Amino acid sequence: MREITIEAFGGFVGAGGPGSHVHQRGKIAWSALSSADQAALERLFAARAKVNANLYYRLTRTGDGATETVDALPDQVPAALLASVQSTLD
Repeated sequence: MREITIEAFGGFVGAGGPGSHVHQRGKIAWSALSSADQAALERLFAARAKVNANLYYRLTRTGDGATETVDALPDQVPAALLASVQSTLD
């Protein structure tokens, strides 16, 4: 089954950084995304653009024996994927 995970880095609480106790992560099945959201994510993975921002998301898709990771700005991430994010405290 193909799925995509999301993890926030940076922002006000410094989520995901070294020594951070705050983590913001989510996961969703690829098939649960709309075709428009899938297309938007395909473009992100194809572009592999560098992200230099205080807050960004690391997206990792797995399936078919492969794993790919790309960083994206918040406004580039589909709302359905952002909605899967939950905050945890270690």
